[in-house]
Amino acid sequence: MDELGRRTPLRDRLAGMLERHGPDSPNARAHHLREPHLLAAAERVEARLATT
Repeated sequence: MDELGRRTPLRDRLAGMLERHGPDSPNARAHHLREPHLLAAAERVEARLATT
């Protein structure tokens, strides 16, 4: 969620993190490794929420 409590798409959240921390940050250097796992986890959660 953003600072106003609105849902934020994960891709937007990750892009914001990269922008805030910069391209040389540990977050940016690990991004290509963790992004697929984070997106997959988010998709699983969304799918489960859709069935409840």
